[in-house]
Amino acid sequence: MGHRPMKNIKIEFTNERIIPASGLAVVGAILGKSDFVKRCNRMDVTKNCSQHQIKNGDILLTYMGLLTMGKPAYESVHEFDDDQEFYKYALGITSTSSG
Repeated sequence: MGHRPMKNIKIEFTNERIIPASGLAVVGAILGKSDFVKRCNRMDVTKNCSQHQIKNGDILLTYMGLLTMGKPAYESVHEFDDDQEFYKYALGITSTSSG
């Protein structure tokens, strides 16, 4: 093994919000190649579901996206209301709920 030179780390102070969204496209691509979402959409979790228009797969993709970004609370989803199209595209989500 050869010696690898140290790389410089650049630290920059900013007022901008840093969003760790780079991993979303990878997670979305992996899940898109599997039948995970289709299988989830076929499941009937409860007969008394009040919002059948939101697919099970979309809910799970959203939560997996949050976990990918280190946000375990589902309520954190509202932090991304300003750029819904990016997150839908990156994860392959087909619908969103406005609320």
